[in-house]
Amino acid sequence: MTQSNINREFGSGDRKMRAFTLIELLVVIAIIGILAGMLLPALSRAREKGRTASCLSNLHQIGLAIRFYTDDQDGQMPPASYGSGLPSWPKILGPYLPLHGTNPTPTANSANKVFICPSAKYPGYANTDLSFTYACTGAMLGLQTSSSGLTATQPRKEIAVLTAASETPLVVEGKQDAPTPSCLSNDQWSFASTDLAGGPGTCTRLDFRHVNTMNIAFFDGSVRNVTFEQAKQLTKSLWEGR
Repeated sequence: MTQSNINREFGSGDRKMRAFTLIELLVVIAIIGILAGMLLPALSRAREKGRTASCLSNLHQIGLAIRFYTDDQDGQMPPASYGSGLPSWPKILGPYLPLHGTNPTPTANSANKVFICPSAKYPGYANTDLSFTYACTGAMLGLQTSSSGLTATQPRKEIAVLTAASETPLVVEGKQDAPTPSCLSNDQWSFASTDLAGGPGTCTRLDFRHVNTMNIAFFDGSVRNVTFEQAKQLTKSLWEGR
């Protein structure tokens, strides 16, 4: 019996293999580039949505801390700024949002990380190096002792806020108070109204950092993402809660 021994080489006969031509490779690379160009903006928008949601969560926690402080202080909100030897209000809320650091003097440590918006970009600093990026509005400012004007150095009773709680902004997003790694502790109406009279790209105090929108914590504890056009509907009365 004779056995036939057939030796076929790989790639020969009916299994021929062919290399890509240069033109075909360039076409494939071009297609990959087009797909990447289409996907990257979508991925960027998805990341920003995640940062916006994280910022809203920050503001919700801050609103709760203000509520706890107010309840413990017989209806008095925290002083808005560096008055009477007191630290800024984010540090005053330390018992409810623990400060970061090991300094024996608690207020010498950094404010809790919830006071840093993940989308905040302050020139000269990495996001992780920022101190706080949220400012309170006039609704947290107290009345001056010698006049009816508002001041950041006096605490305010919550019953003094007379406007609709769900429409009264309490904490907003602030731009950098250069060259520090933080924004100012409070934004009065004189500055806010100037910003709202222009556009999101010309603001000097308010920061519409979420693709021309801004997150706001309101007096009733709710938090919302608002567009610049919606923010323009705010009035002095709402901003100051009176």
